[in-house]
Amino acid sequence: MPLSSATFGVTPAILELELASDWMAVRGALSRVLAALKPRGLTRDQEETFELILAEILNNIVEHAYDQQVGTITLRLSAEDLAVRCEVTDHGREMPGGAPPAGGTIPTEAEMAALAVPELPEGGFGWSLIRALTQDLRYDRDGKTNRLSFRFSLAAAPLGA
Repeated sequence: MPLSSATFGVTPAILELELASDWMAVRGALSRVLAALKPRGLTRDQEETFELILAEILNNIVEHAYDQQVGTITLRLSAEDLAVRCEVTDHGREMPGGAPPAGGTIPTEAEMAALAVPELPEGGFGWSLIRALTQDLRYDRDGKTNRLSFRFSLAAAPLGA
């Protein structure tokens, strides 16, 4: 549900949502985000890349920060010149080590083809993608609040380019 359509900070707000920490709420939020980004003129590749980044982040919060327990996630998108800034907050567990994981090495297509899906290790391919596809990735913990923010450039090459 939208919290407000007012601006925050110095950049115009695109969208501000508060959602439950569950898979269906994340799915609904992703649809709302893509609809809100339509007027920004993202290409289909940019939309899919942004959706991938945000899905990884939100699903990590549901699975790891809240351990699939009840909680709330707040998502804020704002417009910048040739970019979208995103801030996600939650009150779940702190990230181990107080920072986003470095991320594992992303397997090549040949390596992926040789692996059976159950053999894929947990731990970090998503964070590798997030780090590779965003700028100004920041995380901090203030009391019981986790805050993760990043900038998504609309000038950068999209995933698969």
